Amino acid sequence: MTPTLIVGGVLGLGEHIPYLISMSLMVSGVDTFIQARRPFGIGIGLICVQGTSFAFLSSVLAAGFVAKGKDSGCY
Repeated sequence: MTPTLIVGGVLGLGEHIPYLISMSLMVSGVDTFIQARRPFGIGIGLICVQGTSFAFLSSVLAAGFVAKGKDSGCY
């Protein structure tokens, strides 16, 4: 949840932060299911809990600032 809170806070998405947190937790659950069940040969077949990472913060923040700068209505 912490990377989601950082992205939402830095980009000024205050009212959308609960939605972002819900989506990150949902995607983490889907990723864990894929890892455990191996659909189409994807995954390792073991329960490996997936979650959000700090590795993507710089790229997501850069994309967010570009989107806000263009006033594209994405925020």
